[in-house]
Amino acid sequence: PGSHLPSAGEKGLALFVPEIDPHRCNGCDACLRVCGHAALSCEHGSTDAYVIAADACTGCSLCSDICDRNAISVHLDAVVSYARIPLAVRRCKVCGIRFHKPDTGSIGDTLCQICSRVDHKRNLYQVL
Repeated sequence: PGSHLPSAGEKGLALFVPEIDPHRCNGCDACLRVCGHAALSCEHGSTDAYVIAADACTGCSLCSDICDRNAISVHLDAVVSYARIPLAVRRCKVCGIRFHKPDTGSIGDTLCQICSRVDHKRNLYQVL
């Protein structure tokens, strides 16, 4: 629907505007995988960032339904507050995998989303 209207661009009015709360988001990218209209995407380069294309959003709210942290909401007839959310890229200190989370300015977690949920000490005693 947004493609038939004038481009919202940066700080413009759009029919549907997805909004990601960087303080709640854990960087799992489930919303990116479920969005069939490319309204949400991840840009890799010198600085990684989530990119929100409000013009492409159809208001289906699948992104907000799949988010287990309630970090995404879709607003009707709203102003695009931001189109890019910078990501902090880190390496998990337990498993070594590279992961990203929205950059909120604080150092934050050094564990990926899986290792932060698993008690590795408990699993170690099970092996022994």
